[in-house]
Amino acid sequence: MVQVVTKRTSRKRVKSIVKAAVRRSMPLKGADFSDLLGTAPLHTDPVKFQRALRDEE
Repeated sequence: MVQVVTKRTSRKRVKSIVKAAVRRSMPLKGADFSDLLGTAPLHTDPVKFQRALRDEE
């Protein structure tokens, strides 16, 4: 979204635009699984998966 700030923009509006931009730029809280994407599939049966991994070695 593009916000245009001119001389006529009120201070209150400028503050709200900056506040919203800062809020959008903050990273989301919680676990970061981005490094695992594509490398660690989530399996419905983890025991079976672990046994398959062990048998491959």
